[in-house]
Order: sequence, then structure tokens, then C-alpha cells
Amino acid sequence: MKKKLLAIAILGFMLFPFHTNAQEVSMNLEETLKDAGITYDLSNYKESDDQTTIYLFRGSTCGYCHKFLEFLNSIVPEYGKYFKLKSYEVWGNADNSKLMKKMANFLDETANGVPFIIIGDQAFTGYASTYDEQIKKAITDQYNSKNSYDIVKEMEKAEKANNKSSVGSVAVIIWNLVFVAAGTGVVLLYMENKNKALTSQLEEVKKLLTKANSTKNTEEKKETKKKTKK
Repeated sequence: MKKKLLAIAILGFMLFPFHTNAQEVSMNLEETLKDAGITYDLSNYKESDDQTTIYLFRGSTCGYCHKFLEFLNSIVPEYGKYFKLKSYEVWGNADNSKLMKKMANFLDETANGVPFIIIGDQAFTGYASTYDEQIKKAITDQYNSKNSYDIVKEMEKAEKANNKSSVGSVAVIIWNLVFVAAGTGVVLLYMENKNKALTSQLEEVKKLLTKANSTKNTEEKKETKKKTKK
């Protein structure tokens, strides 16, 4: 009985693979400022779909990440209507770290440390106050652009295109296999028919040879009898 139960359990694990709860975890602006211990006032700040999304990959105790967040907090009164934040803590979350590298690769960038900041199709590695004007410009350019660029949406489009391409490639491979199998079947059928014909011919030759040998033996026997009578 125990062996049967064990077998059923193993089968269950095979049919329904075990999944961990590990996943990417992001925070919005308020959650991130709170997590970083920064005092904020977002009473006049609201998120909307029209805003430019800033993707921030940070470390929980990273000093430069903290400075960047202080900068963002400081421009909320003037620029808050233009942007929203999605931050990912990468030092304590391996999936967030993988996402950072995936996004960096998508933009042909290298993410060797934090903060790693993405605004539109621009990436900022690290942070210094000299970046402030570039960051403001990147935010407003994306907000005002008719063809704004969001890396997550672009990655989803690319993934769908790759999936369609993969499905198409699989279909081509399947059809090629079908044609090869059909062609092989025709060749085998042809060979089988040829073999049957050849076998039939060989049988006929064998019969003729047998008949010829039989006739020869009969003639030889007659000749032997004639010689014996003489």
C-alpha cells in the first residue's frame, strides 16, 4: 500500500511540477521612499498611465541609490506629473537582479552595479548630480513624445514576435519531416515493388534452371542406358 501511495505521489510531482514563490518584486515611488527612509510629501502626486515610467534597480543600503531617490523626491513638485517609479531591489532578490541584466542586454548596455536607471530607451549606470538635467530631459522627452518608449512593453513585443517566429520555425520543421517521411515511404514502396519483381524474376530463373538440370539429367540417363546395352 505504501509503495502504491509513493508511486502516486511521484506521478503527481511529474504531472504537476513544483513551482517556487520566487518572483520579481517592484515598488512604486511612495513605497520606495518609505523603504529608503526618506521623508516625503506626495499629497499632490498621482500616478497615471500617461506618465513616463522610471525603472530603478537599486540596493537596499546603496548610498548612490539613496541620493538618486532624494533627487527624485526633490523634483516631485515640478516634475511629479511627468513620471512614476518602478524600483527593484536587486541585492536581496535574485529575480530582480536577473531582470536588471535582461533589460540591460535588451538595450545593449552593461549593468555591473546599482543604481541602474532606465528612462525610455536611455540607461544611466550609477548616479551623480551631473546626471540631474539629463534625467529631467529624458523624463519630459518621453512624456511629450508621441512614440514614447517603454522597455517592458518593447520586451513583450519582442518576445511575442520571437514566439511567433519559433512557432513558424517549428511548423516548417514539422512539414519538412512530413515531406521527408512521405518521400521515404514512396522510395520504400518503390524498392519493395522492385524487390518483389526481382524476386519473381529470380524464381522464374530458378525454375528454368531446375527444368534445364532435370532435362540434362534425363538425357544423361538415356545416354548411359544406350552405352550399357551396347
